[in-house]
Amino acid sequence: MKNCLLKAMLVAMFLVVIAFAWGQSVFYEEPFDTNQGWTLESNWSIESGALKLGWSPSATDYDLSATSPNIMVPASAGDMVVSQYIDEYAGQGNPPETYEIIAVAGGAPNVLWSYSQDDDWGVSGGQDLILSLAPYAGQTIQLKFRSTGTSTFNFNNWYIYNITAYASLNNDLVATSISGNTTPSANSAYPYVISVRNS
Repeated sequence: MKNCLLKAMLVAMFLVVIAFAWGQSVFYEEPFDTNQGWTLESNWSIESGALKLGWSPSATDYDLSATSPNIMVPASAGDMVVSQYIDEYAGQGNPPETYEIIAVAGGAPNVLWSYSQDDDWGVSGGQDLILSLAPYAGQTIQLKFRSTGTSTFNFNNWYIYNITAYASLNNDLVATSISGNTTPSANSAYPYVISVRNS
């Protein structure tokens, strides 16, 4: 009897998780193929499909950030998944460098995640970090990736490979790109191609 009850509970929990996952749609995705309006301070770059903070040129007592353009967070916002890897130069920082993911809402910075250990975080190629955007539902935010420390020589690189944010939307279609004439003349018709993905 206990085994049947346990199995029934496990099946019910599995169905709830599946229903929740299928009910979420992507409302924001950043694969870092090109710079789509990010503000990059010294040592930050977008290259080879990643947002990257590099140690070179060496800077002391540094405070360096990369900030996204405005992101409109739907009222039904859920989680954001950040695929990243921090390649620390172990044994160098004393104290170790600090890495932060910040949501800037209404000009106020709110730290979503902070890491300050003299060791790697994640794996090369990216490990997922799940953060909630629910506190910012219905607001316009910017994401800021910030690192501070005594010297950039104390780490190798911080890679952010992808950012994907989810919400429960009435539809699960998202326009992922648009191409066409970027300098249209008034009162003229032009063809545009819009790529749409079903989440």
